[in-house]
Amino acid sequence: MAEKLMGRAGVTPRESVSSANEICRMDAVTLAEKIRTRQLSPTEVTDAVIARMEKLNPVLGASHSGHRAAAGQCG
Repeated sequence: MAEKLMGRAGVTPRESVSSANEICRMDAVTLAEKIRTRQLSPTEVTDAVIARMEKLNPVLGASHSGHRAAAGQCG
């Protein structure tokens, strides 16, 4: 089973990506590849994006409410 979960370069899931900041800087193609190869889960990506929104909201003044609750209800 471990072989099945290995990424292209022999990287086990979640071994190569650790911070929310790194995740938020990835383009959509890279995120899709990391999700497809199980290096990241969709939940990790969603959590990283929401955390970044919450961090930047005081500066940007963007409106967001209930994203965390709604994300937790998916899947």
